[in-house]
Amino acid sequence: MKWMEEELELLADASRERSLRITSSVFGSPGYTMRGERTLLYLSSNDYLGLAQHPAILEAMRETLLTEGASSGASRHVTGNRLPYGCLEEELADWQNCEAALVFANGYMANSGVFNAGFALVADMQVLGRNGNIESVFTSVREWETARQAGAFTSEQRERLKDLKSDWHLEASGEGKWNLYPVHISKPLVCIPAELQPGQPGGADWTHFNRYADKPLKFTLRFIPSYGNDDASIKRPTFYKNGVYKTFDTEVFVNQYLVCEGDRIGKIYD
Repeated sequence: MKWMEEELELLADASRERSLRITSSVFGSPGYTMRGERTLLYLSSNDYLGLAQHPAILEAMRETLLTEGASSGASRHVTGNRLPYGCLEEELADWQNCEAALVFANGYMANSGVFNAGFALVADMQVLGRNGNIESVFTSVREWETARQAGAFTSEQRERLKDLKSDWHLEASGEGKWNLYPVHISKPLVCIPAELQPGQPGGADWTHFNRYADKPLKFTLRFIPSYGNDDASIKRPTFYKNGVYKTFDTEVFVNQYLVCEGDRIGKIYD
């Protein structure tokens, strides 16, 4: 595909194109790896103590494979806790003279589960630069992270935020203060462009009920083509709320967004 080739060219031009290289362990030499005919010091391994080839470790793994099998399974919450994990955690707790221990798959998951660490967002700036709304995206990400670090969310809000079917809008309301609003994403609203009668243009009226508390009209509308009408556009979209009409004197084309932040100004993004 052309877009994939273009992305690969950008990575190559930025010296960021990567490829897989075959390496193998050097038996009897912990901390080293073989690449081609070269023996290299391995500084990116998790085998910090050089125990991956220790005879006792290898024998324990062999015995466990014979009794437990080779399947890694799913989450312990899903498939149940296997006996070896329980035994390991008991041994660790006894070794550290503590009440209990919990084993995580890796350090990344441990930081997330124990210290409420955030997850990094990684993106290509060249790709992000094509989005005309990117500064607003960065501002929103920074605002959410600032609020999270400040402990702005109550325990009830944190529970509601875990619902993957819910969407939320965070708005700063002062120094160290935020308002959190639920957001409703509607199902696709279909507009049929065919003439209703000779000389009468087609169109559609949609009704939306606000299930939450009264607030200024804020929305993001994306216009997606249907019926193969890729050259269609919507002229002067109009909204009616509480007896007042709001008309945006503009034309919005296919795959563009019309965004309103609660005032009488509409912004168009592609």
